Formats: sequence, C-alpha cells, structure tokens
Amino acid sequence: MRHFWNARVPMRDGVHLSADVYLPDAEGEYPAVVIGTPYDNTMKSHVDMASFFVAHDYAFIVYDVRGRYDSEGDFYPFFNEGPDGYDLIEWAAAQPWCNGKLGMMGGSYRGWIQWATAKEQPPHLTTMVPTATGGNWLREFPFFNGIPCLWMFGWLNFVGASTNQSLAGTTANWERIYNTLPISELPEALGRELPVWKEWMSHSSMDEFWKAISFTEKDFKGIKIPALHITGYYDGDQPGALHYYRGAVKHGPNPEQQYMLIGPWDHAGTRFPKRVLGGVDFTNESLKEIKYIHLEWFDHWLKGKYNGVKDWPLTKYYVMNKNKWEESDSHWPLEPEMKPHYLTSKGAANTLLGDGKLTEKPAEDSKDTYIYDPENPSIPVSSYDFYGAGEDVPLDKRYMLRRDDNLVYTSRELEAPVKIMGSPATELYVSSDCPDTDFFVYLMDVHPDGRSILVSKGLMRARYRNNLEKPEFMDKNTVYKVTMPMDATCLEFQKGHRIRLSVTSSEFPRYGRNNNTGNSIDSDTEIRVATNSVHHGAAYPSRLLLPTQ
Repeated sequence: MRHFWNARVPMRDGVHLSADVYLPDAEGEYPAVVIGTPYDNTMKSHVDMASFFVAHDYAFIVYDVRGRYDSEGDFYPFFNEGPDGYDLIEWAAAQPWCNGKLGMMGGSYRGWIQWATAKEQPPHLTTMVPTATGGNWLREFPFFNGIPCLWMFGWLNFVGASTNQSLAGTTANWERIYNTLPISELPEALGRELPVWKEWMSHSSMDEFWKAISFTEKDFKGIKIPALHITGYYDGDQPGALHYYRGAVKHGPNPEQQYMLIGPWDHAGTRFPKRVLGGVDFTNESLKEIKYIHLEWFDHWLKGKYNGVKDWPLTKYYVMNKNKWEESDSHWPLEPEMKPHYLTSKGAANTLLGDGKLTEKPAEDSKDTYIYDPENPSIPVSSYDFYGAGEDVPLDKRYMLRRDDNLVYTSRELEAPVKIMGSPATELYVSSDCPDTDFFVYLMDVHPDGRSILVSKGLMRARYRNNLEKPEFMDKNTVYKVTMPMDATCLEFQKGHRIRLSVTSSEFPRYGRNNNTGNSIDSDTEIRVATNSVHHGAAYPSRLLLPTQ
C-alpha cells in the first residue's frame, strides 16, 4: 500500500484541508472512495476501511473537514461542507492516481457531507452511500419539532475544539449542566465557549437561518447520482436519512437508482450491526456485512462490474419479531394502509396499572389528566454523558410507565399477527392550563411475559403543532389537535401480543424540558407546573395510526 499523508487540498477561499490518501502498490489510475469527517481521519474505523478498499483496488481518501484536526480554517458545523466537498472531489479527480470516478460513503455527519457535496453537483462524483444521515433541520436537530435536543449540546462539546473532547467530557457534571437555565447558558455551566449553541438556540423557528441550509425541491432535482441509503429503526438520525431519501425519490431525476436498506439498528449499528440491542435479541439474521455491501455497490457504479447490483430490489427491510429480511421493487414504505386505534379510558389511564385501552372505534367522551413538572421530568437513562462511555438503554420501557405522568393505552390480545411497515402517527386532542407544553408518544409491543418493547416514538412542542415557522400558543384548557409523526419501523405484532401507546411530556436529558411558560426558549428561566389532558371519544377522537400491511 502506498500513502500520501496529510495531502494539502486547496479550497476556493485559500484554506487547505488535510487528506490522507491510500493507494494500491501498483502504479495506475483507480476509482476513489472518499470519506469526509470531523472525527479524525486517522481513527481506526477509517483506517480499517481504507485498508479494505485498497485491497480491492481502490484509491481511498479520508479528509478532515475545515477546522478539525489537521485541516485549516474554522469549524462551523454543517454549513461549509458542500463547497469544501466539491473542491475535494474535483481535486482528487485531477490526481494522476485517480481515473475520475469517485464515490462517497460514511455515516452520521459524514452522511450529511455527502448530501451537501452532491447538492453542489461536482462533475466527478459518481455515486454515494449516505448512512444514518443527520440534517433534517428542526425536525431532527438541534430542535425536534420545537423541542431542544440537549444531546446536540453534548455533541458540540465533543467537537468543540480542533480534536475530539470525549475523554475530557467524562469529568463534567452533566446532570448539573443539563439542568441549567436558561439553556443558552449551558456553555457557561460546562466551562467551554460554544457560540454555535447560543446561535442555534436563538433560532428555534424555521427562519432564514435554517432555510439557508435546508434542501429545496430544486436541490433534489439537481442530484443525478445513484445512492444507497442506509438507516435503522432505532437510528437517532433516521429522520434525516429518510428526509433525503424521500426527497431524492420524490423530486430527483433518477428515483429508480435510489435504494434503501433499513434494519433493526441504532445509530452505530447502521455501520456495525449488533445482534442484541437494548436487551432485545434480533437474531443473527439481522446482521449484515456492511462493508461488503458498500464494495458491491462501488464495484458496480465505479468499476462497471456485472455483480447483480443492477438487479437489487429497491428496498431491503427487516421485519422485527419475524426476524427475517424482506425485499420489494417499490420504494419504502410500500403504500401501507393507516389503520386507526382509538384511545379510550374511564379517566384513569395513568401508569401501567391504569384503565387506558386502544380500541377499533371511539368510545364515550372522556379525558385523562396528568401533572407535568419540569423539575421532575421523565428520565429514561442512567447516564447524562451522551459522548462518554455510552449506555445501552433498555428497549423494554416498563420502568418509564410506572410514573403517574405517563398515560398508557393498551389493546386487547391480538387474535392474529398484525404487520406494520412505515411511519406510524398519533393524533391527540389535548389541553393544558399552560400556554405551551410538550408531548411525547411511544409505540410499544407488549409480549405475553409483560415486556413492553419500544417500536417507535414521536414528539412535539405544542407551540409548533401547526408549523415550525410561527409558534401558536395554547389558551388555557382549550382543546387542540396535535398530530405527531413517528419513527419509521417494520414489525409484526404476534398473536397473543398487545399494542401499546404511552403519552407523556418529557424525555430528559436527551431533550430539553418545556418550562410551560411560553417564554422564549433560549432565555427562559421561569418554571410552571402544567396540568395536561388527553381527550378522547367521538367528539375528540384521539388515535394511533398504524401503517398496516
């Protein structure tokens, strides 16, 4: 293997990025695979991938993005990656060891780099494999439907200098930090200057700041390259991955060249699948050799090999509980029917021991009420450090459902299997005695032994229930309809299982608490306790919508 370490790649503004280039021993021109990263181009996974592709006669390039590690310039997350990616691709295409065909790969931020680069339409970018792509602005992060993503603050600390800060972060008192108000002052509580966080928190609505980086229909129409999209049912960046996939399928010029691979994986599992996640065994069948899938893809599009890729089905998806892969020549999801399951109770759906039910038709009018106290939020994790040692959070959520501020609605035992595929949704008719509050919903699969396994979730800040551009506050005890899209999934509820939906108003510290005041999100220090209600029945048909096959 030959190397060019720390190759200085000129950008259009005079800044130089650092790229490590790996080449086969033999002289010649090769197709090249490219990864752009903010996480150090010498990290083990990058080097291992470089060795793998060089062994299969590719050039491999890993570059540090602007302002990170050995690259010059200032790092401002997400906003510079398009022009820089274009310049890097065209620089590589002009090198004597490159044959002018380049593909991009990588997950998470590295997935966003691919889309930002493709938007600029570099002539020599031939294909890409965006994986677990983040970047569905305000519908994923740094706000999720209006709710601040505190885990994103942890990420900004992680990348808050020229090198990764994960080990230093393990010494911080994250519980104290995340409880700090106002949330714009989290950097002071941490002890690190993070002006990006302050700027982001001052833009909680979809304004010109976020529109400047958001993809438009025109942007998707200009991206003509084939792409293999990879995400997981428990991937925290699934909203971004599916946003770009759907945009390319709906608006792009080549929907027949947009492929989807989606499995029972979390964020890291989209690159390194694990058999067991959150205490649930998805069996060896769920495991995929991700690097070989990349190799087959690049062999076809960059080398022109007839290896069967052109005959791949457009969608490969894993059916949880059946524990098997299925395929389709249609795009994901496969035209499901949205079947309603109505919330009902006698007014006491609080906790697992309550009387909440899911039924096929609305019952008599009633409501369930709970107290949401921002100083006593629901905390489904034991570690506050998202970028330290890590935590495998249980998918069995019974421990959350013991709290009185969780409403729980459960179906009767199923008499036959029910298969869902796609994105569930929840329509709630809600009221509050406060001008603003949050709602979180969780879809679960209840096993005969009592386990309540998370399948999908959704969340919404009430002030953004109608749109993300203009907040609309709630009048006291007035009923409003709130529709919450939920994470995409594919699962077969087995005979004898039950379907469950829970409703609450917090998931701390992953998401910032709603102080229930209606004040500006970034500067609010006041706290109010909210009395929140979910109304149901014929007049207010609150319901869970399942994409049923």
